[in-house]
Amino acid sequence: MWAIGLVVVALVVIYYTHMIFKWRSPKIEGVLPPGSMGWPLIGETLQFIIPGKSLDLHPFMVFNFTAHKIFGYDAENSKETLSKNYTKILNSFISLPLNIPGTSFHNCMQEREKMLKLLKDTLMERLKDPSKRRGDFLDQAIDDMKTKKFLTVDFIPQLMFGILFASFESMSTTLTLTFKFLTENPRVVEELRAEHEAIVKKREDPNSGLTWEEYRSMTFTQMVVNETLRISNIPPGLFRKALKDFQVKGYTVPAGWTLMLVTPAIQLNPDTFKDPVTFNPWRWKALLHFPSQPLI
Repeated sequence: MWAIGLVVVALVVIYYTHMIFKWRSPKIEGVLPPGSMGWPLIGETLQFIIPGKSLDLHPFMVFNFTAHKIFGYDAENSKETLSKNYTKILNSFISLPLNIPGTSFHNCMQEREKMLKLLKDTLMERLKDPSKRRGDFLDQAIDDMKTKKFLTVDFIPQLMFGILFASFESMSTTLTLTFKFLTENPRVVEELRAEHEAIVKKREDPNSGLTWEEYRSMTFTQMVVNETLRISNIPPGLFRKALKDFQVKGYTVPAGWTLMLVTPAIQLNPDTFKDPVTFNPWRWKALLHFPSQPLI
């Protein structure tokens, strides 16, 4: 019996030794990018998921407003506190993908399923009882189900979940930083006010809604938006998977590798933007006239 166990252990050791060798020495034509490969198999995942310094912002106000507009959520009277669910999801969002009870990833998936069930139950309730419709985003999606085949009872909850997630983190942080930048730069506020007042003065009816042409004429407003997004860099980066080997500055990135494109490396690079940490919307006046310049 001990002989069989010894053989099994030997096979396991040989298998993982082979896997580690393949991981450290991929078959490619060229040179791997410089840097550490980290630990076997997991690479530098542990270093990546270690919490770092961040802004301590409270996105509940924007989140509750968005949830109300999407499916009529009433934060004050509802039994479910959705912001707490999304807080739990966000806290476990970047974690080792081990779907085992007790792990952060498992808790994240449980909260996600709970949210999707709530959204789907709300959808099915309105489909069965039209009197409960409110004229919100969900009702519009229900109407569009007749003509848009991709809008199904499974896809719509996923869509609402994604919109709510965006409003909970990135939108709230961006709005907070926008108010911070405007408060610290009264000259920017003055030019924004002048641009918007000029648009209203040109209208035949001052109370009419915003038109597409008016939106396109908001040149300085667009500069402020661009500059806010450039400095804020809410997502730390973009993840992509290499489908085939490709070259970058003489180095070969093997197929199957997961890549992280770090956007702040461009947006806060002094070689790309002069005084990169200074909030200066006027810098876009020149950049927008040169499409070859690296933009957001």
